[in-house]
Amino acid sequence: MTTRLIAAFVLLLATASAAVAQTDPVVNYRMLTQAESVIGTPGEKSPPKSDAWQSVALPDNWNASHPGFGGYVWYRLPLQDIEGGGKLAVLLPRLCMNAELWVNNSLIGDGGKMTDPVARNWHRPLYFIFSRALLKADANWLYIRVYAYPNDGGGLGHPYFGKDTDLKPLFERVNFVDNTLSIAALVLTVAVTLMLLTLWLLRKGQSLYGWMSASGIFWSIVIVNQLFEYPPLWLTRYSWEWLVHSSIDLYSFSLLMVVHRFVDAPRKKIEAATATYFLTASALAWLLAGDQLVVWFNAIHIGAIVAGCYMIVFCAWQYWKTRQARALGMTIAIVCCLIIAMHDWLAIVTSKQLGTMLIMQFGPPIVLVLLGVWMMLQFSKVLDSEERRRLQIEKQIAEVSEELNIEHAKRMELERKTIVLAERQQFSRELHDGMGGHLMSLRNMLSGEVHKDSNILSALDQAIIDMRLLVDAVGEDNNDIGMIIGMVRSRVEPQIAHTSLRVEWQLTGLPMDCLLHKGYGLHLARILQESITNVMRHAQAGRLVIKASHNADSAAVMIEITDNGCGIPENVRFGRGIANIRERSRLIGGHVEFNSLPGQGTTILLNIPVIS
Repeated sequence: MTTRLIAAFVLLLATASAAVAQTDPVVNYRMLTQAESVIGTPGEKSPPKSDAWQSVALPDNWNASHPGFGGYVWYRLPLQDIEGGGKLAVLLPRLCMNAELWVNNSLIGDGGKMTDPVARNWHRPLYFIFSRALLKADANWLYIRVYAYPNDGGGLGHPYFGKDTDLKPLFERVNFVDNTLSIAALVLTVAVTLMLLTLWLLRKGQSLYGWMSASGIFWSIVIVNQLFEYPPLWLTRYSWEWLVHSSIDLYSFSLLMVVHRFVDAPRKKIEAATATYFLTASALAWLLAGDQLVVWFNAIHIGAIVAGCYMIVFCAWQYWKTRQARALGMTIAIVCCLIIAMHDWLAIVTSKQLGTMLIMQFGPPIVLVLLGVWMMLQFSKVLDSEERRRLQIEKQIAEVSEELNIEHAKRMELERKTIVLAERQQFSRELHDGMGGHLMSLRNMLSGEVHKDSNILSALDQAIIDMRLLVDAVGEDNNDIGMIIGMVRSRVEPQIAHTSLRVEWQLTGLPMDCLLHKGYGLHLARILQESITNVMRHAQAGRLVIKASHNADSAAVMIEITDNGCGIPENVRFGRGIANIRERSRLIGGHVEFNSLPGQGTTILLNIPVIS
């Protein structure tokens, strides 16, 4: 996959080059190959009238024709009118550093400032449109005034002259490669660099990401140099040129660091030697080069070429040993990058750059594409691994959860059986203690010599109520306090109806679903039954109030049973009924108080915990 992406990028570059090189089947413009030139002077406002014009072949590179020269050179080219109507145009696809153009003695345009800082159009085509009215009936001349710095490859490439409508497509093709594609390469480089820098900041232990981002930063400076018309910020031309050329070499060093870590084979001594060479050479160039700065760096760049050859051999050897696909991909990427770099370097050192396209800016993005693809593949592997791990953990959790559910179901079943058994035992005790006592009373009454039918019926009624109450209260779901109070009320009201006692049930302070713990329902029912029965039998009361309220803070319910009867006499010995109330209150975790004064009635306060 990586190899295919690199091949696609190279194919795109070749297609762009072919687009620039192609010509239309029928064109109405000319490429000018011969000119006359003369050295200019600062401050000239029009083409010079001189006898020193000398014939020169284009492209004219000053490194060859005027070694060490920096300043102004005039070029004079004869123009022949183009048939047809419409405006005419001149295209300068290659020049260094900037130019002004005249047709005859009329200025038709310039590429920016012609004094320091001079506009940098060494990698930007210039296009000028002018009217046919500037042409004369006899001889016509195109004058081009070029400025360049010493030893900086100054000069003029092939100008093109023709109709605007015919020449403009050629300009657009050249501009597309020199500017549009360069901007695209810069955007790609910056985007990948920011991504790598973010990864490095998040994972500072991964030096690979740090060196990747460093290489992107250095190469971004190189591409910016091709796009900016003037040196950025406060930098002088000398400082900016030094920074750009140093960035080329530091990119090579950063790429060397990346390669070693990319294939997991660092070489400390080679890295130290390379860093020493580039840093020392750049420092010496800054201090000593002067007007020879570009010449110095053209020589220093040989180290970058050697480093590139080393990286190719190193990656190829790693692939031979390990068969790592990433080592092969890096080998191919660096080969492409080095071929492109060698193309431009040779064009510059042989003074051919004004007659060829410079494409060095497209080389390192190939490596960045490879690194980006590799990172995506690595992250994809990590995500796949995490996904498999997540699924495995979820499966284990599901298995453990199923086991726990089975164990919980077993425990719940065992607990239910235990509760049922306990309730059955409790049911038996209640039958024995409650129903047994009433039946024994009934037996004694029936066995006596004198008895009244009303006593027998009363005892039988009480036995029936006890039996029904016991049946209602025993069960797994009878733990709702409201339901228990309602159940007791339904069982005792028929009995109360035969008395003069008036009962008020005040349950508005009791919320829904106020639950006791399981198994406590019968105890509460018995407490209420015993309390009401005592009032009916002993209190001689005319009014009984049963009030229930809930305290959310303490998770408890307060039941208050108040009558207006005779009260409990002082020094009286409590019977079995009150003792049962205290015992049952203790069993359900509650607390009961008896407040009574003779002749003023009795209040029973029952506080019982509920499920919060």
